[in-house]
Amino acid sequence: MESNVRASCSNWSILESYWHNTAIAAVLSFWAGNFNSLSSIAILFERSTHVSGRIADIGIDLVLMPIGAFFMAAIWISFVLGSYLAGLLLPKLGLTRSLILQSIYIFIAALVVAAGVSADAVSDYGISKAIMAFILPFAMGFQNSVTTQLPLERTTHWTGASTDLGIALSRGSYQFAVFICIKIFSFIIGAAFMAYLIGVADIAPHLGLLFISAGLIFTTIAGDRINKRVTLKKNVHFPQEQVSTH
Repeated sequence: MESNVRASCSNWSILESYWHNTAIAAVLSFWAGNFNSLSSIAILFERSTHVSGRIADIGIDLVLMPIGAFFMAAIWISFVLGSYLAGLLLPKLGLTRSLILQSIYIFIAALVVAAGVSADAVSDYGISKAIMAFILPFAMGFQNSVTTQLPLERTTHWTGASTDLGIALSRGSYQFAVFICIKIFSFIIGAAFMAYLIGVADIAPHLGLLFISAGLIFTTIAGDRINKRVTLKKNVHFPQEQVSTH
């Protein structure tokens, strides 16, 4: 992605700072890990934050289980549509409003799940699972598109990032390697945390979605306020030069 395109999409100047950018990317990766864990062990019983494996499953299921191919295709299409919408909206809305929009979408998804729309098992290929196959991946396709258009880069899946990690290490780009590792570890922690909430603490799946939605809203508001504070300090310490009228 061209740097000038990234700059035009972001209204957060703190993303120019390595550590601010890394921290925000890590937190968003944490929430994506929560989301993927929740959709994997409840609601959809399929991973929803990445589609590499789902694309392979389409081919396998076309031969072995055609109904499964339909659900895998739904997950892939939903993810692409979320990415498409973010590509349209981010340059117009900016980062803050785009992430708030994603949070609202997940909140609505939580209400749908609370109404009883979710899969009951891995082998459940009913209408509820079909609905969730179209709803859940959309949110992660949206987030991944938003962050990919910015210095945050990908925050929902790690095949490409793992390739980048290997390349970075081979070239001695250790700061970039650390950036990738922090995001990956944050995703793992998020996945483990939600697995505990659902599998051990036994909270309802829709409460898990509400938790993620609230977390994303908090992250967005906090990031926006930090950005404004840092920007204000920059303006105080480095005021723009005034053009003389004399």
